[in-house]
Amino acid sequence: MRKKNIISEQQTVASLSSLVKESDKGCVILTATALEGLLGQIHEAFILTVFTGTTFPRKAYDSLFATYGPLSSFAAKTTIALCYGLIGQDEYEGLNLVRGLRNEAAHCGFEFTLADKGVNAHVAKLGGLERIKQTANIYRGGTFFAGLPESKKDFVVNTYALHHLLMEKLAPTLESILEKRAKVGRKAP
Repeated sequence: MRKKNIISEQQTVASLSSLVKESDKGCVILTATALEGLLGQIHEAFILTVFTGTTFPRKAYDSLFATYGPLSSFAAKTTIALCYGLIGQDEYEGLNLVRGLRNEAAHCGFEFTLADKGVNAHVAKLGGLERIKQTANIYRGGTFFAGLPESKKDFVVNTYALHHLLMEKLAPTLESILEKRAKVGRKAP
């Protein structure tokens, strides 16, 4: 099994303050990568909740995340998470919007900017998703947003809210794994 670090809220705030220093392109790509990684952790935690005994299908498990495995892409992780009920509709739509922005940022042949009218429309859609909007309102006043262009502030705040919602999904699953492992006398992964 691969070891994964669960990112704390404090680490996230620290990374957010460094994200705002990135170019718009860098900010979008790094944020999408972090969200994809967190989504992978949700899948891994969910799979691990099933196994409390001594037999673990390591080869099959590893193949899920391998290059051509069913959980190898951001899109696949997002769709499967929705279908298994690991994330809700707002998280699903939000992740797909971020994935689309990441693809645009990574593949555009000119300067990518969050202030672009088309890009900003996607950021606005992300902020319009009800659960993300509610969570983002908590973080709008962060001091590291001072002096940021509104378009970048909106992107960072909305994706931080999405990250927060995903962390809420991950925490109970991890608690369940630890409880099950404690019952059978096994160490945590």
